[in-house]
Amino acid sequence: MKTPRQQSGFTLIEVLVTFLIIAIGLLGLGALQLNTMNNSFETYQRALVASIVEDMAARIRMNAQAAMAGEYFLAPPSDLNCGGYANTVESPVPPPSQYDLCEWHALLKGLSTATDDTSVDAPLGAVGCIEPLSGGGSKELWIRVSVAWIGITPQTQTPLDCGANEMGDEAYRRVVFRDVAVR
Repeated sequence: MKTPRQQSGFTLIEVLVTFLIIAIGLLGLGALQLNTMNNSFETYQRALVASIVEDMAARIRMNAQAAMAGEYFLAPPSDLNCGGYANTVESPVPPPSQYDLCEWHALLKGLSTATDDTSVDAPLGAVGCIEPLSGGGSKELWIRVSVAWIGITPQTQTPLDCGANEMGDEAYRRVVFRDVAVR
């Protein structure tokens, strides 16, 4: 009488199931990596925008007279070469608020760190807004400094107006703001 032979090794079906399980796990890791990279980029953009907003808020606080006179509520300069604000005989020195606006908008476009006509360290599609807010006493003015930019993943839409309807799908528009009291 023959004894049944003991089987050793794996069958083809077992090997294929193992490969399938490993493939699903690797796809999950790839999706996790992509999600982590997107979140990291969003965090970097938000930190960059927060520093740009805080920079302009500090400039406004330091130049309170110009802020009270409404000099910061002007349209962005057409030429963002801020070196043109040097004092020469031909051109008088413009108000510091114009220089502040020029530098701020250059930061938003990444022109302060441009290399070979390429903008680096600039938020995607950034738009800056400076607007007066109602309220405060007669000797106090509240100003909202905000920056809108384009995110890479959708999120809940923001109710703030800065950059509204300028960036395509509103679910990708991000806004960071700072309210500044000027006395």
